[in-house]
Amino acid sequence: MRMSEQQKPLVYMSTESELKHAAVTSAMERVGISVDVNGTKVASGVDEQPMTMDETYQGAMNRHRALRALGNTADYYVTIESGMAQPHHTAGTYGCNVIIIEPTGGEPQVGFAIDVEFPQAVVDMGPSQYSDYGTWAKQGHGATEKDPYPYFTDGHVTRRKTIEDAVFNTVIRLMNTQPK
Repeated sequence: MRMSEQQKPLVYMSTESELKHAAVTSAMERVGISVDVNGTKVASGVDEQPMTMDETYQGAMNRHRALRALGNTADYYVTIESGMAQPHHTAGTYGCNVIIIEPTGGEPQVGFAIDVEFPQAVVDMGPSQYSDYGTWAKQGHGATEKDPYPYFTDGHVTRRKTIEDAVFNTVIRLMNTQPK
């Protein structure tokens, strides 16, 4: 379904995650675009918890190709792959996101974001004990969303907010690269 004068632009995502849908909705609203978001889960072709930026990027690219291959019509196609990254050999392990936003008829914009450093004790429990850190939060701490961030930031940071900021930064770049 394409946008008409009465309808909001449609965003079609490569996930059914309500957290990611809400983050995209908020980020788009921050730039003045009120959207309807829908999505379907598609495979990333990488581990459930990517542990490098390269693996996270590959998962995003795989998901986005699979999303586009479905043939659904939308105004924007969005993929968010969350993972982990060590930005420098002297640094710890941080949460990261690769964002792909593709407007219909336009070129995809790819964004990269590194956010909060994970405590080593949490990193060590990762994929060997839990499929991903969101599962760690749900199973180990009773979280209702797959969001580990509040548990080691004393509630100051949420995964939704870090994803929203990453999407916002990517949307801003997209808006500045599209023909006016």
